[in-house]
Amino acid sequence: VGLYENIDFIFSGEVEDDNGNPKDKTLSFTDFVQLVLTLRGSNVATVKDIVDLRKYLNITMVKLRDEFRKSSRVTSLEVQRLKSTTLAQNHRLFASVAAFAQASEESANGDEAAAG
Repeated sequence: VGLYENIDFIFSGEVEDDNGNPKDKTLSFTDFVQLVLTLRGSNVATVKDIVDLRKYLNITMVKLRDEFRKSSRVTSLEVQRLKSTTLAQNHRLFASVAAFAQASEESANGDEAAAG
């Protein structure tokens, strides 16, 4: 496995900007070399590695859950807005059709009275 395939792992972190958006972290040369050495294939996983992995997965899952909930709320609000807009449009359309029907009926009654 090359360094390129691990670039997301190497340079991603729990670093966030002022708006709470994740941003890439920077590494000193020493930290980079130490990280590369820990990624060697001859290393075995330690309890600390598994604990770190568990922590990373938990943080990632919480972020995904929060994003899903946020998206779900936005979608719900958008659906409600569309429903109310459609309902209002349906009421206007119904009122237009009713007015047209009434005008047609009055016109037909006027034609019958003139013919009679």
